[in-house]
Amino acid sequence: MRITPVKGLLALFMLWTGHSQAANVTCRIPDSRPAQFNEYTFNGFISAGHELPVGTMLYSAKVSTDYVLECTSPDNSAVGTAFDIPNSYEFISIPTRLVPGILDVDGNNVYETNVPGIGVSVTTVFGPPGVGIGSFPMEVKYLDKWVSNKNYTVYYIRLIKTGPVSPGVVNAINFPQVQRVFDTPTAPADVNFSGFPIRHSSTKFNGTIQIVESTCKPEITDMVVDLGSHEVKDFKRENGYFGTPWKDAILRLKDCQLRGYYGSQSFFGPSAEVPGEISQPDPHFRNKIGLSVTAMSSLIAGYNYTMALTPSPNNATGVGIQVRLYDKNGFLSGIPLDGKEIISVPPPPIDTQSIEYHFIARYVAISDVITPGKANGAVVYTLNYY
Repeated sequence: MRITPVKGLLALFMLWTGHSQAANVTCRIPDSRPAQFNEYTFNGFISAGHELPVGTMLYSAKVSTDYVLECTSPDNSAVGTAFDIPNSYEFISIPTRLVPGILDVDGNNVYETNVPGIGVSVTTVFGPPGVGIGSFPMEVKYLDKWVSNKNYTVYYIRLIKTGPVSPGVVNAINFPQVQRVFDTPTAPADVNFSGFPIRHSSTKFNGTIQIVESTCKPEITDMVVDLGSHEVKDFKRENGYFGTPWKDAILRLKDCQLRGYYGSQSFFGPSAEVPGEISQPDPHFRNKIGLSVTAMSSLIAGYNYTMALTPSPNNATGVGIQVRLYDKNGFLSGIPLDGKEIISVPPPPIDTQSIEYHFIARYVAISDVITPGKANGAVVYTLNYY
């Protein structure tokens, strides 16, 4: 009669021991959705100004790739077990050298391209290679069956200004190539996982992105504006000044390369959801032109936007030359004559190649006494491109 409890205790102990044995899970790339060799083709065109600072992002595209894994418990010991598969990405080819001291906008490494002054980074929103790129959940739900799950990775390809921009054609075949890596899960601790690491589906690039340096040509390099011959009675009071009628001085720029660039990652920027050609919408960052005007004679204190006459024998006295500019809204505005830069009117639509600056100039009285004579002046304009 005393033996029965002992047998019952032994049976319970043996049952508990069997339950403590580790479960087994194995994972793989399914034959029905094998690893892919994804290839994306660029066909881009951007213009970049010489004055854009080093580190500026000139182009940003995103491409999406999907991945399928399947898992099972070969001995059905892990049915009902849920787990997360850690994953990251890695470079499988880096054809060019690292650009020292230059990072992209998110702090990722930048590599040389075949065009001087232009580098490239390939990354995800999670960071550089080796950093986890989100969860890949899985659960072994059924006896004697493989269970699959699907996930995506979005890669960002960015061109970064690394030095003086050289016009040329960037060949995307020199961009780093990447693939996703799935590592052994670390939990649950009582599960033995096999099949890892799994390297899944490479992504590489080809095609070209043309880089054009943004420039314009003046229609007339040295422009002469005739302010006319005047008598003292021609000086009329206007806005606190006595001056002659305004004369137009139109600076026309032609053959402008101002298409623009992709200065930030945009939902509407270049992208591809499946392997193939990357879309090329219009750039959302248009090039700008910085304009500065420098008088070749001294500025007259107390008289806005007014310079002295060019020194010469037989000059008139008591007058200066005032210069102003119509702004982008058609309003008359002042323009510094000391070489300080002002930003241009908005660039023209992409399908046009010209810009106009509408200057006006006149004589103004700077003294109660005006004597006749020559009254010439000159300014030098400088264009900077961004």
